[in-house]
Amino acid sequence: ILTLLQLYFSMSDFFRSRLESSSSNTFIEISINLRSLVNMDLLSKSDPFIILYYRNPTNSTPPEQFPLQPNPSLSIDGDWNPYEITETIWDNLNPDFVHKFIFPWSTPSLLSDIELRLKVLDRDSEDASLNKHDFIGQSDFKLSEIISSPNNHLMLPLLNEKGKTKGGLLHGNKSLGTVHLFAEILEIPQDTSTQHGFNIEFGFKSNCTLPQKRAFFYTISRMTLDSNFYTRVFRSGVLFVK
Repeated sequence: ILTLLQLYFSMSDFFRSRLESSSSNTFIEISINLRSLVNMDLLSKSDPFIILYYRNPTNSTPPEQFPLQPNPSLSIDGDWNPYEITETIWDNLNPDFVHKFIFPWSTPSLLSDIELRLKVLDRDSEDASLNKHDFIGQSDFKLSEIISSPNNHLMLPLLNEKGKTKGGLLHGNKSLGTVHLFAEILEIPQDTSTQHGFNIEFGFKSNCTLPQKRAFFYTISRMTLDSNFYTRVFRSGVLFVK
């Protein structure tokens, strides 16, 4: 993939829309990358996606005051409540997910120590039933662990359901992979002159032999406010040029 252009411009309504849909003015946004995933497919690479779960706190916070609510389109996993699901990234063992997990941060004391679980699955079909897809691994963490880490970057190993980091004999006893979590605390800006750096990357499909088949895609990444880290915010479909 070739980086062709880097743009700097004011934060647009597109990136503010999701934040402004909530009554809170402060949010924590979690970006996720996976690295060196174990391959679950024989003839191609895995097609990973992530489901984020949370566990209800053990304190006496009334349910109506708790800032997270389960996603009704996803099934509960024991005492873990489903919160959100990412897009599927096809044929990729080192995916950078566009989908961000966003939490209201007006009451950090209620959220910072909530137990969260990322479950990584390999999509085998378009079926919405989670038991139709292969389990790759999972990681547990708390938001407080990310924001207390250097540069708000937390790295965790993927574990199997027995808490082991290896995939067993079926996968050559290899590591299941690594999760990279990046946190950024955001506020709805009152000053619309807030500047963000954007990076646009263009790439060609691996089976594209130019100039016979001119098929390409592009991604857009945004620089975080507190570091030089770029987080992916958009990925196009495959575009064909006649």
